[in-house]
Amino acid sequence: MSASTNFKSNDAASYDEVADDFNGLAHLYATAPARRLVQMIDISSRKHIIDMGCGTGLVAFEAAALSGPQTKITGIDLSRGMLAEATGRAENAGLSDRVHFQTGDAEALDLPDNHADGFVSLYAFSHFPSPDKAATEAFRVLVPGGRIAVAIGSGPRLLTRDGMMRVGVALRRKRNLMRGRELTACDQIDRLVRQHLPAIPEGKVADWAAGRRDVTGLLDGLLKAAGFEDRRRDWVGTDYSVTDINEFWTLQTTISTFARKHIAAASAAQNATLKEAFWTECAAVLRARGKLTYSVGATVISARKPE
Repeated sequence: MSASTNFKSNDAASYDEVADDFNGLAHLYATAPARRLVQMIDISSRKHIIDMGCGTGLVAFEAAALSGPQTKITGIDLSRGMLAEATGRAENAGLSDRVHFQTGDAEALDLPDNHADGFVSLYAFSHFPSPDKAATEAFRVLVPGGRIAVAIGSGPRLLTRDGMMRVGVALRRKRNLMRGRELTACDQIDRLVRQHLPAIPEGKVADWAAGRRDVTGLLDGLLKAAGFEDRRRDWVGTDYSVTDINEFWTLQTTISTFARKHIAAASAAQNATLKEAFWTECAAVLRARGKLTYSVGATVISARKPE
């Protein structure tokens, strides 16, 4: 098994046991970027949409809600746990005739050319070891004139209204952190994991996205190189406050792939030490009348396959 294949397999498996928690958290914190993603492919005119890296189906169900009954949605993922959760939700909602989920690899889709007229992907591209292959595959399976929209976690462009506001938020947050008045997800859990758990070699995202300052620029370039035109960018972001320490633990240990993989590899005693340190920090911040926060930010890039 190649290193790339091994990474994808391990990454997908790390979601299997947290599918239920992930589904609830996605609805709380990712509905806004999911909705914007779907809107940016001109959803009302689409007949068949592929949701790549669909997870528990948040984007697929948004697409179903915002489109007509004639629109079909195919969700594709490598995590069997996530797919089982998504399939159960489709059945319970009576949407199995429109929304279907299946196993698949974004870098080698088992789909024919010109198969769909819409393609969406929320937060998944940073987990693909070869995103250029994923972009090329998306181009291949779209019909001429089909639209793609890809969202990746990021801050807004600096010289924009949102960018300037984020600078102010970051400075305030840094002051609060120094004063013991604020903790942010998922920075806190990643820091504590590094302090208390043995290191494992695998990172939280694929190598191409790790530590890059302008991942959105790279992704935009990949879509251009694949052949897409009429590329547009939008940014969606919100700050959330969490008041319960257990909820903050579930949020971070579910959302942070870095923490999730390390916790799975650690012993029960090591994880108990990690959770004790986590709880101590959070309790101290709340006693100081500080806050536990989670910032959601995503750049959505949409584009069109030439006719």
